[in-house]
Amino acid sequence: MAWFERLYAERSLVLVDAMMAEADLQITGTTAQLAAGKMGAADPVMVRGQRASLADRRLEIERTVRRAEARLTRWLARTRGGCRRETPTSPGFRRACRDSPRTSTTTRNSRCSRP
Repeated sequence: MAWFERLYAERSLVLVDAMMAEADLQITGTTAQLAAGKMGAADPVMVRGQRASLADRRLEIERTVRRAEARLTRWLARTRGGCRRETPTSPGFRRACRDSPRTSTTTRNSRCSRP
């Protein structure tokens, strides 16, 4: 599930970027039409408001991407068993490994308690 969340968020980011590029073109067009007197003053403001909404949406999606990457990283770390056999022999590292909530009891007993 974490893979899909990350993929969906990244694809959403690409779509919002494309929509922002289109909004930039609309801003340019409506500003030119306003200068030519073919459009009211409210239209360019409305398009800029839509562009600002897209910028907010992009920030939300960026947070979603980071959150999905963190979930995926946590999930992958759990499947690897927390600590590996080639852990350093320092007592601080073994203690941190032993006290980690990610390591199960069997992992703690078999891998982290090695001298």
